[in-house]
Amino acid sequence: MLWEIEPYASCGIPLNALFHKGRCGIGGTTLEILQNRHSLIVVPTTPAIIGKCREYSNILSVMGDEKTTYESKVQRIIDKLKSGEEAIKIMTTPDSFECIIDAANRINRLDWLYNEFFLLLDECHSFITEAFRKKITIPFRYLWLFKSKTLISATPIQFSDPRFLALEQHEIKITEKLGTIELIETSDINGVVHFLLSNPEKFPANVHIFYNSVAQLSDRVKTAFSLLGALDCNIFCSKSDDNFKKLGSISGMFKDEPIEGEYKKYNIYTSRYFEAFDLKDPNATIILITDVKAKHTKVGITNKGFQAVGRLRGTPNRIIHFTNHSNLDFKRDLKYFRRKHAIYARDVISGYEHHIKRCKNVNIKPFKKFKDACEDYAEVSKDGLDVSYEIIKVDQAANHDAFNEEYNNMNFIEQAWQSCNYDVIRKQVRSSSLPKTNRMLVQEQLAEALQRIHYLEMNKENMLFESDYIDGINETRGLNKHFELAYKAYYNLGLEQTMDIGLDVNKIKDALYSDFESKIRAQINSLLVILCEQNRQFSNSELKTILNKTYNEVGYYTNTGSLKAATASHIEKFEVNWKKTKTGYFLSPTKSIN
Repeated sequence: MLWEIEPYASCGIPLNALFHKGRCGIGGTTLEILQNRHSLIVVPTTPAIIGKCREYSNILSVMGDEKTTYESKVQRIIDKLKSGEEAIKIMTTPDSFECIIDAANRINRLDWLYNEFFLLLDECHSFITEAFRKKITIPFRYLWLFKSKTLISATPIQFSDPRFLALEQHEIKITEKLGTIELIETSDINGVVHFLLSNPEKFPANVHIFYNSVAQLSDRVKTAFSLLGALDCNIFCSKSDDNFKKLGSISGMFKDEPIEGEYKKYNIYTSRYFEAFDLKDPNATIILITDVKAKHTKVGITNKGFQAVGRLRGTPNRIIHFTNHSNLDFKRDLKYFRRKHAIYARDVISGYEHHIKRCKNVNIKPFKKFKDACEDYAEVSKDGLDVSYEIIKVDQAANHDAFNEEYNNMNFIEQAWQSCNYDVIRKQVRSSSLPKTNRMLVQEQLAEALQRIHYLEMNKENMLFESDYIDGINETRGLNKHFELAYKAYYNLGLEQTMDIGLDVNKIKDALYSDFESKIRAQINSLLVILCEQNRQFSNSELKTILNKTYNEVGYYTNTGSLKAATASHIEKFEVNWKKTKTGYFLSPTKSIN
């Protein structure tokens, strides 16, 4: 923890710095709360603020979703600023930051705020990664007015603004590996979610799933709930009418705040909970699910993904990342996207400013879609007439595109996790969907079965769960008689010979019986060699009885499935020394002349 590391233990968080703390949950926020100085701590999400306020009663929280009027909120801030406390502590979300500026301004203490308060931008990567939040960059408009400020994160971001070069660079280097990521490629993201929810017995303790899609997760949870009849599950997402509409019949699973001791078997989180809360749940399994086809789920691995799997305080049972990829063999760097969006920003702002002039000349409102495009790179006044370029928004767009490149293929995804100081093991997951055999030709069924069995066989040492191989084989062979036939062919004839024969049922059956008969006859040969050691005459009746008993013991069946009936003359077809006599056969251990 930071309070155990010098110089931070003695001096606290460094002033005027970019602070890379190396890993999640190392106590950066707590260390500042304990410092004997005025602090204004900006945190991207409300759960983190709620959690800290529960621990420390002296903190004033300022959040956008509080059930209070703007004026009441400002008055609470004014009261706090005028409290005379030796070390005033205020925690706020970026969206509510200007309430504090307004409050200080109303009591003519704005300069005091800028000079005496230490401004800490916690989880500072979020100001870049959450561009969809239009107000998240507000603190950057005031950042350089504060005499003392620091940006801290376990996943640092490179800022384009040259003023950041004047800040001190602090980094805590973590030498040991943070853990192991089990990386699993899958083309069936929805099937994976359903499989996880339907198999609670595969996890020894609770499961925490980070999956940023209320619509998709609600569909999967509803399906699992209807099939199982019950589901022990919490869903953590923003408390909005839209989300409750998506949750529908499972809205009772909604939870606003993760609380130790109140977790269920399954706990699903959207991106609001990917950062800045302490997850305390022993031996939990941590799962991240991303999908390149659903862009809101495709969180940057080296920031949001790293933060999500780092929520747990303690050792996890497992950390699993299910994902697909874009199947591209190239990866463009951040420099490329910065250059791209710098050009876009210049041209969009220039074009919009020209548009504003023309609108003013004819007294019309600016075109809203043009204004929206400009707001991707600038602050635009409500009337749309004043524009102020924000370089932080170029960083948002450039970093978003650069993080997307991590998903170009599985190798890049693996490298991204390795850059976060995790070991990576590639694992396989058996398909959770079954083919609709009634719509398939027999040859297609045989091919599908052989493909499934071969996949399981080639990956059986690296399956996600120990039971996946056996379960997958049994599930495949149990589909119908053609899948069972393919199973027998694969393990008796081999894939290559089966394919050489052709996907013909009768030919495969003939080849299987020929293989079966060859193996059975070899067994019978070994038993008859012992019989020959008696070196004597056997009557036809006696030999027939012996052969029938032997056929029964070894399971010598005809190609129609009935037990093969023996005759004494069958002895001639086996590799033993025999001599035919008038009443039977003389069997001897040494070669005889017939």
